[in-house]
Amino acid sequence: MSSHEERVRGVFRTIEQKFGKKFNDEENRLLEAIVRADPDGVQRVIDDIQAGEDWYEEQFIKHPEIAASISRLSIMGI
Repeated sequence: MSSHEERVRGVFRTIEQKFGKKFNDEENRLLEAIVRADPDGVQRVIDDIQAGEDWYEEQFIKHPEIAASISRLSIMGI
């Protein structure tokens, strides 16, 4: 497991513990897209999340570590 993947999965585990719930399909898709460094996949999931009305999912993508991972992908143009 790469350090990037390890870091991202660690953040997701922390969020699961904080909110006390397992990730849904969209959140798992976001995790996998970030691990793959797939900015198009990340954007598709974010668009799906923002189109919905789930408060938890909105907070999820605003989490500092997740936002930083998404930002790194954007900057790197990966």
